[in-house]
Amino acid sequence: MICSGCLFFTTGCWDATELNDRAIVLGWGIDKDAHKGYIQTAQIAIPGLLSSSDGTGENKGKGYLVESSRGDNILDGLNRMQVKLSREVFASHRKGLFVGEGLARDGLKNILDELTRSPTVRLRSDMFIVRNGQAMDVLKIQDPLERIPALAALKMRRNIWGGGEKSLRDFLIAANSKGMSPILPTVSIQQDDLSSEPQVQMEGAAIFDERLKLVGFLNVEDSSLVRWITDKLRRRTIVAEVPGTKGRVSVDLRHMKGRIEPMIDGSDIRVAVTLSGQGTIRESSTQLDFEKSANVSKVEKAVDQCAKAHAIAVIDKVQKQYKTDVFQFGEAIHQKYPYQWRKLQNHWPDKFAELDVSVKVSLTVRNAGLTGASLV
Repeated sequence: MICSGCLFFTTGCWDATELNDRAIVLGWGIDKDAHKGYIQTAQIAIPGLLSSSDGTGENKGKGYLVESSRGDNILDGLNRMQVKLSREVFASHRKGLFVGEGLARDGLKNILDELTRSPTVRLRSDMFIVRNGQAMDVLKIQDPLERIPALAALKMRRNIWGGGEKSLRDFLIAANSKGMSPILPTVSIQQDDLSSEPQVQMEGAAIFDERLKLVGFLNVEDSSLVRWITDKLRRRTIVAEVPGTKGRVSVDLRHMKGRIEPMIDGSDIRVAVTLSGQGTIRESSTQLDFEKSANVSKVEKAVDQCAKAHAIAVIDKVQKQYKTDVFQFGEAIHQKYPYQWRKLQNHWPDKFAELDVSVKVSLTVRNAGLTGASLV
């Protein structure tokens, strides 16, 4: 009788929806509507067309569908999109969220409620700002290497900076903290004389203020430096001129670390930034023989100075131009000096703009490649 009674509680997934009845969304775009509300765009996978060929070597066609709709808010737009599709919109697999620059400049507060309240949103998704364009246009561009174009931006970001997919989570954490300002990766649509078709490419990062409004951009190199300071950068190549030579050296860095050490002495607030990493010499036009340790030391010193100058320039630029703490200096002060932080947090943007920041760089060259001296 007990076993028979348990059968009533093991009825299985009675409300399950079959996979071939779902429209699986992998990319989602949100733009500002010129009239009212928002324009939402979904890039939906078509599983039957995702295989590379049909057995004869010929491509079957695009493995995705792009559909757009207007709505007063995100859920309204989703419902309006549903009436165009024969399958139920399934958004739990959204890997890339794209937001147009126009909407980002107005602020992201109104769209964050659905992104945090809905259980279908993956907080480890990557979120991108489309510079000088709309998210709808990005999702319509076919990538030459990826069957699902929305995944191309994720892979580009990973190849440039390393790390996993969690820019949405990091953005939400920063948005709810007074000790740091939100920052998101940026993409754009580019077409030049080197490419016949428009392509999506990484542009760097977008900076937001405490109202979650877009205030400016950083290029790829500057945003890499920000990620290095916040200990989120995993790879980078530095090209530096070596004093006393007529050439440059390229060092491919790995095992990168960033450390922030705040110091408070009365009313004096200072922050010491330490950047470290290990690298390999990948290219040289200096004619130096790297089998000699003295020449390797010259390269290490040159790369240290190059990285330090860049770090100081980026910190100064953000302090003076944007006054937003994308480096998480305030959070470091909060953790080390919680009592003093209570007095600083309400006017931290002004304090950040005047903050005394020092930078120390310590990079180690572990390998000089396959050759010592230059072959020519």
